Amino acid sequence: MEADLILLDLSGLDVILDMDWLARNHTSVDCYNKEVTFRRPGLPEVVFRGEVGRPLPRLISTLTAKKLLNKGCQGYLAHMIDTRVNGVRLEDIPVVRDFPDVFPEELPGLPPEKEVDFSIELIPGVQAADSKMFHINLLGCNNLKLESLNISAPKDSPNTDGIHIGYSKNIEISSSTIGTGDDCVSLGQGSKNINIFDISCGPGHGISVGSLGNYPDEREVLIRLSVWNCTSNETQNGVRIKTWPDNTTDGFVSNIVFDDIFMNNVGNPIIIDQKYCPYYKCRPELASHINVSNLSYTNIHGTSASKVAVSLVCSSDFPCQNVKIGDIN
Repeated sequence: MEADLILLDLSGLDVILDMDWLARNHTSVDCYNKEVTFRRPGLPEVVFRGEVGRPLPRLISTLTAKKLLNKGCQGYLAHMIDTRVNGVRLEDIPVVRDFPDVFPEELPGLPPEKEVDFSIELIPGVQAADSKMFHINLLGCNNLKLESLNISAPKDSPNTDGIHIGYSKNIEISSSTIGTGDDCVSLGQGSKNINIFDISCGPGHGISVGSLGNYPDEREVLIRLSVWNCTSNETQNGVRIKTWPDNTTDGFVSNIVFDDIFMNNVGNPIIIDQKYCPYYKCRPELASHINVSNLSYTNIHGTSASKVAVSLVCSSDFPCQNVKIGDIN
């Protein structure tokens, strides 16, 4: 086998061969077994085997773990300490250890923790399809606008929320089409000043606040949400607030406005469910300690797929306060 090689000043690589060369030499690449096989006509077969390392441990993301816990799966947290090592040394950091030519021989110490400000520009017209979990997940964001998005997933695909928001403030979502197997937009704890308008939702579970109240550290859950000029097409819910029946988690949802929303054959057009208990993995006899107050539902019209168009199931310990409903058709 012949190759016209170009000398490059690289460390850690012996030869780089392009796809055209591999094709000319009738090469097949087995990534799983780390084998490269050359089957040139009229010549003996040549097999190059790379080093096979240990298999990687099975890992899942924190979002997947959270969803599994919500379904009632058991989770175990293990904290292990190597007693043979005293403290963390610079040479224990993989990046420093693997690239000694980049870092000086003596570093003053580990870098201090600090916040970094950055901006994100999302080009209008972005499409997201068939994600395994949330299509777009906004955590710890500030002053962000999303518009002209097209998000899609099969209606029977669970946990595929179109956009999820948590610990974020001053978020605007507009002029988008979202159809998934879960919430079109879901709002988690720590959300503040959220504006959602001109959204076409369906299929899916509608626009949802929550679920909330399932974790003991939830406090200032959701403040100031406005949803207007939106459409729900054959969704399970229209606009929903859902909290878990749990008396160990305190928090509140306040200043929520739903206005000018069209429902087309929606299962639960308007719903507050403070006994939210998916998969029956909770204690429904408990009362939610999420205080829901200052809600406004106005100019909501269309058709319902069920006989109950408005369902308000509030907490017995912290009843909903100051809920205004008007011009519902």
